[in-house]
Amino acid sequence: MTKGILIFAHNNEGIDYVKLACATALMIRKNMDVDGITLVTDDTSLNYSLTDHESVAKYFFDEIVVYENKKFTKRNYRDHIKSDKILTFYNGDRCQAWDITKYDETIIIDADYLIQDNILNNCWGSENSFMVNKNITTVNTLFPMQQPRINFQGIEQYWATVVYFKKDQEAKLIFDAWKMVKENHPYYKSLYDIPGKIFRNDFALSVALHITENSNIPSLPESSLLSSYDEDDIIEVGLNKIILATRDNDRADFMPVKIQDRNVHVMNKFALTNHVEKLMETYAE
Repeated sequence: MTKGILIFAHNNEGIDYVKLACATALMIRKNMDVDGITLVTDDTSLNYSLTDHESVAKYFFDEIVVYENKKFTKRNYRDHIKSDKILTFYNGDRCQAWDITKYDETIIIDADYLIQDNILNNCWGSENSFMVNKNITTVNTLFPMQQPRINFQGIEQYWATVVYFKKDQEAKLIFDAWKMVKENHPYYKSLYDIPGKIFRNDFALSVALHITENSNIPSLPESSLLSSYDEDDIIEVGLNKIILATRDNDRADFMPVKIQDRNVHVMNKFALTNHVEKLMETYAE
């Protein structure tokens, strides 16, 4: 049974997601047992980020898949207490993961999800065909995020930040439903009263699990997804360690929070970009 990682990364005007994916790949190699890491990107992002594709593919990734069927939208990116930015955003190919992967067992990981421990190794050899987190924990316990639903009285929301699946028919049914929700987004947005204007994989996956009657899908080994807020900044990064500046009680100042030996989703892409070189240096050693 082959086991591997898929990282989806499409650059925009302000964020080099492919470079973030390179750092994440180094963290995966340091902390996880995998047979391969596959980058899924587009030609424009690849040509901007990587000048020598062959050497980079060997150093960071075992395979690079170019996927060009894209429809861009716009979204707001927040940079700590600095200015918000409206940038191009594309996240529509994640539902193609079952078709793209060459591995028997696959974990999809966001490019901005920092692998700081080996807990995801416990996915390999699972009896489950599909695992994903429903619960979420914030690094700032003063401002916890409530377990969300798609809307006030809607279905429970799952998080597509990290997804484990097997290359079997049970998982394929979920991905086929996920693709159907994406391709018919206006209909499902209306049917499930999905908020916002942009397509979100968290919502689409949640609807797909509901359609396929998988509302009790098993969670990943770490049962709660650890996430920062997009206004949190990064103070320092080190080996399996990140120190964030997050809001204090009165929301006026910020306090340091250290995340050690635990995976974490960093929502502030600009802060992560500012520290990506240091991350790469740390995990390349």
